[in-house]
Amino acid sequence: MGAQSSHELNDNFSATNVRAVIFDLGGVVVNSPIKALLDYEASLNLPKGTLWKFLKYDDSHSSCATFERNMITFKEFCRRTDEQWQDFIEENRITETVKFSALDMVVAVDKGQSQPVQEMLVAIDKLRKKGVVTMALTNKWYTCPADQVLPPAQMLPLCTQEEQQLVKLLKKYFDVFVESRYAIRRI
Repeated sequence: MGAQSSHELNDNFSATNVRAVIFDLGGVVVNSPIKALLDYEASLNLPKGTLWKFLKYDDSHSSCATFERNMITFKEFCRRTDEQWQDFIEENRITETVKFSALDMVVAVDKGQSQPVQEMLVAIDKLRKKGVVTMALTNKWYTCPADQVLPPAQMLPLCTQEEQQLVKLLKKYFDVFVESRYAIRRI
C-alpha cells in the first residue's frame, strides 16, 4: 500500500498482482506497544527511555529476546526479567525505589495494545473484499479458552477479557496468523 491511507484504497485498487498481504499487529493493526511501555514507565516515575534501555540490555540474551524466540516460558520470562531489572538498576545506579514487575509491565503493554487501529481494519476489510489473503504477524500470540479469564497472577499475554475480545475481532479480518516465534531460527 505504500504511503496510501486506507481512505485512498478505493475501487480503483487492482489486486491482480497482489495475492496476500502481511500486517504486523503491534503498532500497525493495534495500538503501539511503545506508548503503553512509556505509560508504564511514567507510572513508575522513571526517566523517559529507561525501560527501553532496559529492554535492550544484554539484547540477544535478554529474557525478552529469548521469550520472543520461544526459548523460555512466560513464568521464566517474568523471573528472569525481574532478576535482570535488579542487575540493570545496580549497573545504572538507579537509587530510587521502583516497584517494577515483569508481569505488571506485560499486563500494561497488553492493555495498551488492546485497541485496534480503525483505519487499518477498514483497509484490511477492503483488501479481503478484493480477494486478497490477509495475514497477521506477531511475536507471541496466546489465546485462552473463550470461557477462561485468568487472574492477574496467572495471566499470560492476551488472556484478559479485553484481549480475548480483540482476538475474536481480529480473527474476522485475517485469514492467517503467523507467530514469528515459530517462524525464526532459534539462535
